[in-house]
Order: sequence, then structure tokens, then C-alpha cells
Amino acid sequence: MDLGTTPAWGGSARLAKCVGRTHALDMILRAKKITGAQALEIGLVTEVWPLAELKDRAIALAAELAAQPRLAVKAMLDALHDSEDKTLDELLVAERAGVHATRGTPDAREGMLAFLEKRRPLFNQPRSD
Repeated sequence: MDLGTTPAWGGSARLAKCVGRTHALDMILRAKKITGAQALEIGLVTEVWPLAELKDRAIALAAELAAQPRLAVKAMLDALHDSEDKTLDELLVAERAGVHATRGTPDAREGMLAFLEKRRPLFNQPRSD
């Protein structure tokens, strides 16, 4: 609001959906800047790292996500996209579509086998069996 106008491009609506009406109003009406710790506390972010560690942590997160089964990640992203605007029934339908899309895939077989063998799965890699 310190620009003399209101947030645009859905910023206020998205912020309210993310952190709740009270926090959104507090931040918007007061043009309030918040710290990383405050952002974590109100649910705006899921992790906070010191600046000196940020690049290494971002690379580690990218590697962690890249190691996940691609089809399952896509199915979850599709299922939960705009989840706050969907009914439970719509979310269940989207989840079911993800289950069907990943059933019987090499990554699904690897995940189940790894679970049974009590080891970490190795996704996105051809198996030699």
C-alpha cells in the first residue's frame, strides 16, 4: 500500500489464501516486510536457510526432487494444482488419476520392491534384472 495503490495480479488474494486473512491484511495494510523466520512461522515458506548456505541447499533440494519418480511427481503436481480452490471430491478424482497414471510403471515397481527390501528406491534408472 505504500505505493498508493493495491496489490495487483492477484497478489492479495494469493497471499490471503497462503497465510490467512489476518497475516495478509497485516502485511498489505502496513506494507510490512517480514523476516525469513516470520515467513516460516506463518506458513509462507517451508524452510529458511542462512544466505551463506542458500545456494548449496537449493542445489541439494533440486537433486532430491530430481531423484523422485518423474511420473509420480507430475501426477502430484497435477492433483494438487489449485488445491485450495477444489472440493475434496475434485481432489480425490485428481489423486485417483495419478494412481492410474503411475500404476505398473518401472518407477512404481522399483518403489514397491525397495519398500519390500527395506532399501532406498533408485528411480529414473533402468534396472538390470
